[in-house]
Amino acid sequence: IVQYVHDASETTSDSIGLSLADGGENSSTAAIGTFSITVTPVNDLPEGSDAGGTLVYTENAAPTVIDNSLSLNDVDDIHLEDATVSISTNYSAGEDVLAFTSVGSITGSFSGGVLSLSGHDTLANYETVLESVTYVNTSNDPSTAVRTISWVINDGEGSSSEITSMISIVSANDAPTLIVTAQDPEFLEDASGSVLFEVDSFSPIEAAQHIKELEFTVEGLIDSSSEQVIVDAEAINLVIGETGTTSTSSIGYSIQDVNDLVTVVLSFPVSVSPSDARTIVENIGYKNSSSFHASDGVRVFTLNRIQDDGGVANSGSDTTLFSAVSTVTVKAVNDAPTILAPVSLTTNEDESIYLVAGSVSEVSFVDVDAFSSDVKATLTTKKGRLFIDGGNASVTASGAHENWTYVVQGQISDVNSALDGAEF
Repeated sequence: IVQYVHDASETTSDSIGLSLADGGENSSTAAIGTFSITVTPVNDLPEGSDAGGTLVYTENAAPTVIDNSLSLNDVDDIHLEDATVSISTNYSAGEDVLAFTSVGSITGSFSGGVLSLSGHDTLANYETVLESVTYVNTSNDPSTAVRTISWVINDGEGSSSEITSMISIVSANDAPTLIVTAQDPEFLEDASGSVLFEVDSFSPIEAAQHIKELEFTVEGLIDSSSEQVIVDAEAINLVIGETGTTSTSSIGYSIQDVNDLVTVVLSFPVSVSPSDARTIVENIGYKNSSSFHASDGVRVFTLNRIQDDGGVANSGSDTTLFSAVSTVTVKAVNDAPTILAPVSLTTNEDESIYLVAGSVSEVSFVDVDAFSSDVKATLTTKKGRLFIDGGNASVTASGAHENWTYVVQGQISDVNSALDGAEF
C-alpha cells in the first residue's frame, strides 16, 4: 500500500514518480510512471503569541501600554482583516478604558469593554497596533479586581485562539474635598449662635474612608473665654490650651497657638460617617457668651485644612489645603440698668432717713455695660426733700412745695457714691 501524506506547505499540487523493473533479465528496461496529485488548500488560522504578562497599573496613572511584546503569525496569509482586545473578566463600566494608535488602514472603537479593530492590513501593522493598546482607569475609587485582557485576530476566514494578559490595579488615596460658601453672619449680643459656612460639596472620595481632621483659624478675638465656637452643638471656649471631646459624636478638639494664630483642630472618630461629618461642619458656629457686653468688631474664621484616613501610600494624598473665610460681625446690645432700692422705709415725723450703702436703706444703680460712660439717675419725692452731696457727680433739683425731682449724673460709681449718705 502506498500512502501519500502532504507536508502542510502551501503547495497546491504534487506528484509521485514510480519505476518498475524485473531485475534486468533479457535486457528489458524499467517501466516508469508519474502520478499527479492536486492539493486542495485549507485555511490555516492566524496565531498570536508572547502574551501572558501582567501590567501593574496605579490609580491616576496615565494611559499605559498593556503588552508591547506580542507576536502575530499566519502561515498562509500576510494580511489580517480585524482584531479584538477585550476586558474579558472584571470589566468595570465607567472606569476601564482601552485605546490604541492607528497605523495604516486600521481603525477601531471601544465600547462595553471591547476594543474592535478592523481594516485590511499587514500582520506587521496589526502587531504594531496591538502593541500600542493602552489601559487607563478614570475612577478616583477604582475596583481593584484583576482584569483579564483577551487578544483575538482574524484573517477574514477564521479567528485565532485567544491569548491573554493581566492587569493588576493598585489604588492610591485621593485627598478629600470640601467646598463651602461663607455665611458672614452678624452676631448680636445674647444670641444663641451664628452659623459660619454652608457646605456645597464634601467627600473623602473613596467610599470606605472617613474624615480624620479639620483645621481652621480664628482672628480678632477680644472677649477672652466669652468667645466660643460651636461644634457638634457644644460651645467651646476659644482659649489656647483648651482640649476635650464633644459628648454627642466624640469629636476631639484642641485650641492651639500656631504662628500666633488661634488654631482649632477637630479630630473625627471613624464612627462618624462622611454624611454626619458634613452635618457637623455645616453647623459650626460662633457664639459670645458674655451676658453683659460683647465687644463690637469682627471675628474672622478661616477653614484651611481637611484630612481623611486613607494615608499616602502609592503616591496618594490624604490632605487638602485651602482657604475659606467667614467673617462674623459682633454687635453689642445695650443692657438696661437695674435699681437696688427698698420697697419701703419707715420713720417718725420730723426725723430723717439716710440712704446708706450696704444697709436696708441703700439706693444704688447697676449698669453692666455703662463702663466709663455717664449715666443719669432721676429720683422724685413727695411730701419731703432729699439732700444729696454730689461729689464727682452733678446734682440738679427742681420742684416746689411737696413735689421735687432730683437728677444725679456722672459715671455709675460717682452716682452711687453721691446717693450713699443722702438724707431724706
